[in-house]
Amino acid sequence: MQISGVAASPLPLTTLRYEIIGTQLKISPAMVSVPKGVPGSVLVQIAFGDGTTNATTAQLGEGAYVEATLRGPSFDARRLVGSPNSALLLPPLNLVGDYQLDNIRLVDSTTGAVRMEGSPSSVPVHVFDQVLVSTVTSRPLTLDEIKEKGIVIDENNFHAVEFEVGFVLEGKTIPVKFPVVAPTFKQSTEIIPQAELEAKLIKAQEINQQIAASTSAELPPELQTAGLNIQVQGINFQRVDLGEGQDLTLQIPPIPALMIIPGNIGYLNQFFSVQIFTENAAPQNSGLSVFNVRAEVILPPGPDQIASTNYNTPGDDPLRFARIGPDKIIQSIQPVVRPGPDGQIGSADDIGRLYPGETGQAEFLVEGLQ
Repeated sequence: MQISGVAASPLPLTTLRYEIIGTQLKISPAMVSVPKGVPGSVLVQIAFGDGTTNATTAQLGEGAYVEATLRGPSFDARRLVGSPNSALLLPPLNLVGDYQLDNIRLVDSTTGAVRMEGSPSSVPVHVFDQVLVSTVTSRPLTLDEIKEKGIVIDENNFHAVEFEVGFVLEGKTIPVKFPVVAPTFKQSTEIIPQAELEAKLIKAQEINQQIAASTSAELPPELQTAGLNIQVQGINFQRVDLGEGQDLTLQIPPIPALMIIPGNIGYLNQFFSVQIFTENAAPQNSGLSVFNVRAEVILPPGPDQIASTNYNTPGDDPLRFARIGPDKIIQSIQPVVRPGPDGQIGSADDIGRLYPGETGQAEFLVEGLQ
């Protein structure tokens, strides 16, 4: 007789799971797109393999610096140096084209040895023209549309006009809609008390500032690229009579408008286009038109709160108007017009009268000093 059997395997006394997580020099984003003349950056972080960071990874950057080489069409290879766990800044690039940030690495400050290579070690940098505003249209909003957009107004005292702006970015037109609130008046004539006008203008300005803050946060992803910083603000034009002895007790209603700054203001000696758009929001069958509308931009003073009146001695002012043409004309007041047959603003055939539903435009050129 033969007896056979299988011996049971002994159970392990304990188990141990040992995970090895390496570190990396993480570079983000993997591709950079910036407008010309605007500094860009990449974030360089010492992180674990899963992308997380903590105090331990921060200590790994002590006694070291980040180094990279920027190459492109506007200059020879340029060495860039920065700190780990912070943004590596790129210089303003004024020539449109494709650049390359190569050999991103963490270097020991004492020995010069490379501690880590970047992941990725190279980042393409695309420089494009500034965002342009191609088209602006407008239409009145219904009460239901106003409520849908979250605008809280008294429809007996205010109305809303929706501007649609076409931003051109790298040859692609991106439409964005901006509502603008303006006062409404019940009188059968256009003459209204000055005190009532001022009170409603202040309230309309508060509402438009709230709309601007919420709308800017909801821009399309293409316009949220770092460095664009598009600023949009609803405003209301008010008639101003600079003659002596004028009666200021009665005024005509204001005209809703939109101010657009497509780019940053605040880079040294960069020039910016501040554009004003306004429409005649009167009903189509009213027969009311506006003529000789002019926009004035008042630039903010510096810390001393004294605005300079001399171009050559701006003091501590952060901005000044650009000088135009051979006569170096400075223009703080511009006519609001619509294009004539040539389709261009700023030419001899511009049309200064706005009929109901028509949109006018003015442009100011501003130089950043700080």
